[in-house]
Amino acid sequence: MQDTHGVSDRLNSLKQGSYKIDISKSSIELKNTKAFPKNVEFEALLTFKGNPSGYLISSVSPDSKLVSLIQHHSFIELPDENYSSREFDPRSGAIMTSYMDYATEIEKPILNYQMDELCMMNLINYYQMISLKKFRKLKH
Repeated sequence: MQDTHGVSDRLNSLKQGSYKIDISKSSIELKNTKAFPKNVEFEALLTFKGNPSGYLISSVSPDSKLVSLIQHHSFIELPDENYSSREFDPRSGAIMTSYMDYATEIEKPILNYQMDELCMMNLINYYQMISLKKFRKLKH
């Protein structure tokens, strides 16, 4: 069990207290664990134990020293190398990358988007998990 979504760091940065996962009170939710040919879905019930210092946890938990939540995880087979990206559509609910480029020439827009080199369109972000060994080869 681990805090994949950084809940304890987030609570700490919001000055809500110092929390760590209590393994003895955490588990995989087996009823929501499913395996399919191209993906695996599972949920983890995580309980964080700590010393509360803010009001947010105590406003939603009967005991602010213990906080439980469910994190959903999906492992999905990624497409092959022949895959091409789709144009971003804000109605899709997907994430698009944009940024402010302060070095842009004055006549060009300062707001930029991650673009495809060939068609110059806004694209949907896709992430691929690869081994550290493969990552190091890509970097060099």
